[in-house]
Amino acid sequence: MKKLVLLLLLVPFALLSQTEPYLSYFDNGQLKVSGEIIDGNREGIWKYFNENGELSAEGHYKNDKVEGLWNGFWENGEKKYIISYKNGLYHGELSRFDRYGNELYTTKFRNGNGYMKRFFDENGQLLSEGTLKNDHYEGLWKFYHENGQLKSQGNYKDNERDGSWTYYYENGKINEEGSYTIGKLEGLWNGFWENGEKKYIISYKNGFRHGGLSHFDRSGNELYNTQFTNGNGLNKWFYDNGQLRSEGRFKDGDYDGLWKYFHENGQLKSQGNYKDDERDGSWTYYYENGNISWEMSYIDGVDNGIYRSYYESGKLEISGNITNEEEDGVWKWYYENGKLSKTGNYDNGVGDGLWKWYNQDGTLSTKGGYKDDKRHGFYTGYTNGKLTWEANFKDGQLISETCWDEQGEKVICN
Repeated sequence: MKKLVLLLLLVPFALLSQTEPYLSYFDNGQLKVSGEIIDGNREGIWKYFNENGELSAEGHYKNDKVEGLWNGFWENGEKKYIISYKNGLYHGELSRFDRYGNELYTTKFRNGNGYMKRFFDENGQLLSEGTLKNDHYEGLWKFYHENGQLKSQGNYKDNERDGSWTYYYENGKINEEGSYTIGKLEGLWNGFWENGEKKYIISYKNGFRHGGLSHFDRSGNELYNTQFTNGNGLNKWFYDNGQLRSEGRFKDGDYDGLWKYFHENGQLKSQGNYKDDERDGSWTYYYENGNISWEMSYIDGVDNGIYRSYYESGKLEISGNITNEEEDGVWKWYYENGKLSKTGNYDNGVGDGLWKWYNQDGTLSTKGGYKDDKRHGFYTGYTNGKLTWEANFKDGQLISETCWDEQGEKVICN
């Protein structure tokens, strides 16, 4: 037994841990993140880069938590922030700088406790300010529009909005006001138009609409009045011009059953059913002139079934099948004159099998195959019904081709 213990003690620690470098890249090939992972946790120095190759941030991790001094940089290389951490929490000095390296704010935190200010990237204007307690929002917080006007203010309790909150337009007038209880809407909420007129009055209980609900136009005239019970009721929303925007029922706070949406000119925009807050079954979408724009079926909010889209004239444009949001099976495209434009097969969203293209008079233009969404195999092209092009493709690459004029004479392919 003693020999076994001694042997284990002699095994290097590195062999008992799994250490691997971590690298990720932008689509343009530039390095995005570099660091090291030990036993599944981020450890040591990590660096983050902008897409232009400039360093964005660098600092240490310890047991997958930020630790020590972290430095952030703007894309022009100027300092953006200096933040000290301890065990994943703000601890020590915190400084923020504008794009020119000018200091905007400096403060000190202790174990995630302190007064925080954040700023808009573009102009250095104050974005928000308030107290953090154990790294959670606590007490009064204020948020600002980019023009410097107050956007909202209210209290937090353990990172949840709690108590009275007021939201403002950029012109300084009140947008809406009401109360939260531990992050949930509670009691009476009042909304206002930018001219100060009442926009809506909605009662809430435990985050659900409960009690009276009224909507008003810009002149303060009532558009709609109804009652909700624990999130259940018929709801209507309106455009700024007073036109009906949408109508349908809520069940336990979720969209449920038939809903209709309208264009601003009053024409139907779309209609279909919801189930448990997700679109379900057949939905139809319309142009402002009343003609159908497209039709789609859903299962639990996911595209599934026959898809059809139409020209604004009402003529069929595209038809096909979708399975779990991916094109599947035979798809067809049409010219507005009703003639077939092209047809082809998809397999799980990828072009596969024989495809054909047609001219507006219905005559065949080109045919050939796809494999894994790339041209593959033998292709032929036609002009006025005569063969004028043959080609062979492999995995999207042209291998060979031959061309003829309409008299059947070989010509150089363009």
